[in-house]
Amino acid sequence: GVPTFAPRGIDREEQYLAFLSLKFLLPKLVEAKKQMIERYENAIRAVRGSEEAKALLTRLLDEHRAQLKTLEEAARRVASQK
Repeated sequence: GVPTFAPRGIDREEQYLAFLSLKFLLPKLVEAKKQMIERYENAIRAVRGSEEAKALLTRLLDEHRAQLKTLEEAARRVASQK
């Protein structure tokens, strides 16, 4: 049978992620972060007339770019391990 409840502390959508390797997950996270950055860049181009909104989006974009660098470095380190 199929259990009708999820074990405590584990999200149903994320229950199988614990079994995946970092070599698999990190490139996926890098790609997702790149897509997020692209969306922020598009939003900044689309915003008209609100310098406050552009400044906020730019600040958030800078944070995403910094996080991308961290993820890319981690992915490189993990990929180089045996």
